[in-house]
Amino acid sequence: MKLTLKRVIAICIFIFTFFVTMILLSQSPYANGWDGYYYIIQVRSWFVEGAMHSEDYSLIYPLIIAIQYIFDDYILSYKIASSLIRAFFVTAIFVLSVQIFKDNMHGNIKERSEYSLLPALAICSIASFSSSSLYFITQFPKNMLGFSFLLITFHYMPQVYKAIINKWFNRHDIVNIAMLFCFFIFTFVTHRYSGGIALITLLFYCMLLVLKRNRVVIISLLVIFVFFVLVVVSVPFLFPGTLHLDDLERFSGAFDMVLSLNFYSFLEIITLKNAGLLWSVELLIYYILSVMFLAYYVYRLTKKPEGVPIYLIGTALIVGLGVFPFYNFEPSGIGYRFYLGAQLFTPLTLIIFPIRIYQRSKKLVYGLLILINVGSLLIATNFDYQKFDPSYDEYQDMSKKLIRRIDNDISNYDLFVMHKALAEIFTFTTGLDALAWAPGDKYKSSRVMRIAYGVDPQLYREYLDVSEQRGVFLLQGHYTVLSEDLFNTFCMRLKMRDPASFKKINNWRNPMNVRPDYLMRGKKR
Repeated sequence: MKLTLKRVIAICIFIFTFFVTMILLSQSPYANGWDGYYYIIQVRSWFVEGAMHSEDYSLIYPLIIAIQYIFDDYILSYKIASSLIRAFFVTAIFVLSVQIFKDNMHGNIKERSEYSLLPALAICSIASFSSSSLYFITQFPKNMLGFSFLLITFHYMPQVYKAIINKWFNRHDIVNIAMLFCFFIFTFVTHRYSGGIALITLLFYCMLLVLKRNRVVIISLLVIFVFFVLVVVSVPFLFPGTLHLDDLERFSGAFDMVLSLNFYSFLEIITLKNAGLLWSVELLIYYILSVMFLAYYVYRLTKKPEGVPIYLIGTALIVGLGVFPFYNFEPSGIGYRFYLGAQLFTPLTLIIFPIRIYQRSKKLVYGLLILINVGSLLIATNFDYQKFDPSYDEYQDMSKKLIRRIDNDISNYDLFVMHKALAEIFTFTTGLDALAWAPGDKYKSSRVMRIAYGVDPQLYREYLDVSEQRGVFLLQGHYTVLSEDLFNTFCMRLKMRDPASFKKINNWRNPMNVRPDYLMRGKKR
């Protein structure tokens, strides 16, 4: 393989982003993000028991497992995997940007290749130092890996589209088709969100091909249709945890008819104090840029659907989902995830604005590149992701304290119910099974222990009799421990006699809902 300037730059971007991300993640001795210990439990279960704790065939697990073989440290392996994923994503942004600029600039091939690198580097720099990107990798590494594969899929889709409408295929086109199919499957298997976007984007390309109406197009559409059916039908059946029709349940209650600005709703959740001024300004700029991009994109698409527009079909879809103003915006809800995903792709929206500016003034591009890097680096160095991570030190202490307290009675319990993040680090620390959902019918409530949060001791005294109160003990702070059947009895009485108090404790810290069907397809063993 010829080591071109583009490839050298891509390698440098990958290495630089990896080390910067690794330094940031290593500031904490714990696994990063609310789901960090979930991934670690999965991998440790694979090593210890020979199978995943919950059936999930996302490609993030082979990556962490391979690294674990080398370093034999679950937390370190998770941090390395997260850093590699983010480095892959930023590099994919660069590669896709170069391709779009090169294919849509005027001039000869050599001149286009030279000029395409600088603006692509500018976009890559924004993506690399974005606070939204740093936040995303700590909270949703599997999703970012899916997006990385999705970017490569976006790279090949227009190439295959152009080969089809040209009515002939050379050796290079055959390679592009094979790469498209491979990365499409990788995208689909890795994460539901990226898989869904890949499917919808492919459908849009098929719609454009239908308008061409020639023999090669018809044959190609038949091949794509067969491939589409095989993937949609076989992958969810063979690989639990991938996109499935049951996932439509996620949209139940996800929308609201009240108009809202998503960047403001997001800031309300994480708080302006935690976000800080720089990230808040970034979110506002990204939102304005996204709206401008969508308006201009639709305009360009109606005038001429070729060129830049076909390259950015998938990006427009993701950004559009991010600014859609009618979500019931909740933490980890559909609107919340769609909005955050859109922030990763917003740097790509800069591509659609007049490309000739990059050809007319090389000095301007250099100046912009320096300005973007300095500003972005300032944002990155002021981003404190630990503000958004759980209190793992406290949770780990609580886990050990609980085990010491019930040491002689552990065999009486099959399951421990507690809120998200606490459940994962409890399992990691103790090796016992914990769940951040109500146990459902699979377990007898008498053999399930509940760690409740925020229940005033006075409420226990008021709604439980004296003998029942003996089954409740204080763990730490606002956390109390009792059996699941006693907790259910307490909640039933509280809900009937004091609905306002019940509403206060009926939140994510006291999980009372059974896992929905779309999650039960990958059943916990």
